[in-house]
Amino acid sequence: MNSWRLWVYLQTTPLFWLTATLAAFLVADALSKRARRHPLVNPVLIAVAFIAALLKLTGTPYKTYFDGAQFVHFLLGPATVALGVTAGLLGLLVVAFFASGLWGQGWNGIPGDYRAVPDQGVTGFLPAARFAEGDGPRQLVDQLAGIGAIGGLAFTMGWLVFLVMSVPYRLREERRAS
Repeated sequence: MNSWRLWVYLQTTPLFWLTATLAAFLVADALSKRARRHPLVNPVLIAVAFIAALLKLTGTPYKTYFDGAQFVHFLLGPATVALGVTAGLLGLLVVAFFASGLWGQGWNGIPGDYRAVPDQGVTGFLPAARFAEGDGPRQLVDQLAGIGAIGGLAFTMGWLVFLVMSVPYRLREERRAS
């Protein structure tokens, strides 16, 4: 089998384009590491440029490429949501653990003397040395209540959006049934 026929065969298999995508990212990541993670040497952008150049040079249609690389596309959505939700929850909870009381004084209508301690802001389990005690579990409970409220609001808004979006579908189904 000559090399051209092998290329034509490999080009049409989904595994080739998945491997090409991962290889392009690994090469781009290595370049980014060599550049000490300089922002202009973005591995995702470089990998996209590599793949675009490969598609152009080989004359491969995007649909053929996407048929092979759709596994990566499929996993990007859940990964993005998982990272976003995790980062958001950790961002809300970090206040309960690491708020030292040095910041946040006068914030949200709290007077300058929070809990009768001059110049104290919101504190968690680890208050600064000059504050005798932190809010500890009380601040954690407040943060968890905030997470519950945000989650409840997000669920309600999502439910309402999908309810409104389902109206045309239900109307169409009723017309079909009658």
